[in-house]
Amino acid sequence: MAAASPTRRWIQPAASDTLATIAARELPDLPEAEALRALQSWNLHIVLRPGMQGSLIGADVVWLEPPRPR
Repeated sequence: MAAASPTRRWIQPAASDTLATIAARELPDLPEAEALRALQSWNLHIVLRPGMQGSLIGADVVWLEPPRPR
């Protein structure tokens, strides 16, 4: 049986969260603008969602790190 593969860190947003608040809270070692750009690039499914671009809902998965290499 194959070993389980590691997963990326992720969260589900709280009701008041935005990508900016998540970036500040979860990526505190990065400058604010860089942290937000990183989250946006890792979460295109949120940023490009038709009709709700960038809006978060409680069922969203927000990736906190880039995809792992294959």
